[in-house]
Amino acid sequence: MQELINEYRGALQDVQKVKANLQKKIDAKKRPLLQAGQKRTFQEVSEKTTMSKLKSIIDSLEYSIEWMELGHEPAPRRAIHRRSGLQREICVTDIEKMRQWFVYEHGNAYEFEDNEPVISEWDKIRMEDAMSTMSAQEKKVFLLKHEKNLSLSQISDELEISIRSVRSYLSRGEEKIQQQIDGSLFCMAI
Repeated sequence: MQELINEYRGALQDVQKVKANLQKKIDAKKRPLLQAGQKRTFQEVSEKTTMSKLKSIIDSLEYSIEWMELGHEPAPRRAIHRRSGLQREICVTDIEKMRQWFVYEHGNAYEFEDNEPVISEWDKIRMEDAMSTMSAQEKKVFLLKHEKNLSLSQISDELEISIRSVRSYLSRGEEKIQQQIDGSLFCMAI
């Protein structure tokens, strides 16, 4: 790999020398201002396009060298292992894909009898205790969101309230559940 990087560096130096020579040649010619109706000759236009092509080649070579030295894409684009948690997070809205991933990573969460999940009595008591401080409307919104997996707009249509109200009921309910989990002896995991 080091040989390849050295070859690229050599090519970069050669291109930079060609560019410097061309720039000296362009600077040496003192171009007079054009009169109205006059056009530049083909040779002068060719020098400008050659200069832009050389700049493009230099940029590409520098980028390639940096890529090979770093081992991942350079500049502001970070490698996946160097990104923040939010950049690495993948939003999955398909419940079936989430379930398959969970089963793949953690195995089955419940024991199934007759294709229905079995929730123990202790879990039911803990859930009832966690939801005990919620108002009736907050419970409805919370259950529609998390049990029936409806979107906020579907919940607002079903309960005939605004989406903003649904959002506030949901956030207040989640806060109350979190407070109850933090403070209640029933909700503590054993």
